Amino acid sequence: MIVAALLLSGCARLGFGDDDAAPSAQGSVVPDVAPLDGPRVPYEVSIEGVEDADLQTALEEASRLRQLQEDPPASMLALRRRAADDADRLGRVLRSQGHYAATVAPVINQDIDPAEVTLRVDPGPVYGIVAFDVEYVDPPPPADANVPRDLAALGLERGQPALAADVLSAVARVGEALRNQGYPFGKAVGHTARVDHAERTMAVTVKAESGPSAVFGRTAFEGLDSVQEDYLRRLIEFHQGAPYDQREVQDLRQTLLKTGLFQAISVDPAETVGADGALPLTVTVEEADHRSIGVGARFSSSLGLGADVFWEHRNLLGEDEDFRAQLDVSERAQTLGADFSKPLFLNRRGQFLRATLEGGTEEFEAYDRTGILAEVSVERRLSPTWTASVGTNIEYAEITDGEGTKQSILWGLPVRAWRDDTDNRLDPRDGSRLNFEVVPYTGVYDGSILFARNRAEGRLYYPLTDDKWTVLAGRVAIGAIVGAGRRDVPPDKRFYAGGGGSVRGYGYQLATDIDENNDPIGGKSLFEIGLELRRQITETIGIVPFIEGGRAFSDQIPNPAGDLFWGAGIGVRYYSPVGPIRFDVAVPLDRRENVDDPYQLYISLGQAF
Repeated sequence: MIVAALLLSGCARLGFGDDDAAPSAQGSVVPDVAPLDGPRVPYEVSIEGVEDADLQTALEEASRLRQLQEDPPASMLALRRRAADDADRLGRVLRSQGHYAATVAPVINQDIDPAEVTLRVDPGPVYGIVAFDVEYVDPPPPADANVPRDLAALGLERGQPALAADVLSAVARVGEALRNQGYPFGKAVGHTARVDHAERTMAVTVKAESGPSAVFGRTAFEGLDSVQEDYLRRLIEFHQGAPYDQREVQDLRQTLLKTGLFQAISVDPAETVGADGALPLTVTVEEADHRSIGVGARFSSSLGLGADVFWEHRNLLGEDEDFRAQLDVSERAQTLGADFSKPLFLNRRGQFLRATLEGGTEEFEAYDRTGILAEVSVERRLSPTWTASVGTNIEYAEITDGEGTKQSILWGLPVRAWRDDTDNRLDPRDGSRLNFEVVPYTGVYDGSILFARNRAEGRLYYPLTDDKWTVLAGRVAIGAIVGAGRRDVPPDKRFYAGGGGSVRGYGYQLATDIDENNDPIGGKSLFEIGLELRRQITETIGIVPFIEGGRAFSDQIPNPAGDLFWGAGIGVRYYSPVGPIRFDVAVPLDRRENVDDPYQLYISLGQAF
């Protein structure tokens, strides 16, 4: 606000007239110099006559009397000069806010100690903008050219307050609008503003040069090494010969940045338009390192210590293909897998081909499993927040539970959709996430089987303070299996609740029915709910009290009003450069003798949900 005030204060630039002239060098504020032990004139200052709170704040922030109050002047004459300078300064702020008839009168009471300085302000009315005309210097664009010429074309309305920020922004938009409408070198070259005190209005005239019109010429790429130029060309949305539009140039740069293939990108038009009316572009890039290796670790009381290591190549075949191989080892499970992702699948932007191959062993309370899974899917971005995928998978597993060892061969058709408008992947503080999954299965498990596993989850993050240091986070999940009885569904496809990411305080998979050996049976349906109050205390430390409830039910339809298992606890967050590291301790509020431990500990990277 203050910057805009100072920018707009110069009448030579805006043509406000003699009454609104910018202060001369003689009117600037110069700190008073006096011997360290010399006399001083302490004072108190107040600004009176302003009813608008925002305007009052702007005046107080601009006041040098307030800023220099702890450094009082050496004489009463110096204090008067300081007050006069402040009156001029506040007058400029008032004019920048549309108060062109405002007055500021400094009054000093020197008969008291400290002296009392009062800046009496009469803001007067707010002037309105009645015209904003763009005049083009020779050679002007054709009369029928789509170029900005008046208020409406620049996003202004007749009669709106004549604020400095709005005026300067509209002037800047003249050149921007020209460059977005086929004139790559268009610019504003000067402007004047005329204030009519009788009508309490402002009229602005902008002088502009459109320059020659142009269409997109050929785009050249420089600096490529392993990235294929043909792939980058397919990312260009505008066509050669289309009218030049600076927004398309900016979008191309953002698109290339989002690939993660480059650490530096510039997209520069040629300095002149060719004889054919085309303007070539040059894209200069510096490729990033496409390979990386990483390790991670985690711990929970129920699953023990776990670690993973991965190797990733983000440009495997030269067209932004991602390949990631990962080994995940814990006391209960060991998994080796590989993922492949190819963007621009079938030449459609926002569409990916994804493939997964994974095998491993699991030893849980509910079952022991050794198996392998292969899946291929096509994922498409439907909007900036919505994504969906459809695919097919096949898996083989040998599963042992309380009923013995059986083999499972399943073919699935997973359909998924998810929405995400949160502000951070590992530490969301605003927005929401929705996930939906429907997977019909057919195959063999102790006979032929046909069923569908369905699950939906929603997460909401609501900041309670403007700085987002206090956030209320909530989570709800629901699931149901249709088409087969609980014991007909392989144990690894049933629903379970309990553990990190589910109901903390209970062992992994233990928030459900158990058999005579205290092992979880799993359910046909699921309901989970959780609430966290995330409070960041310092730049690096936060605390998170939480409560969660949930259960896997034997019935096909979950019963949220039924007997849920509830857990509660508190966590500490360390906000590291790579994301929050969480340390949580939780207790089961519905503890079962010889089943549930008194507490559970969880340590990992990222928030719980």
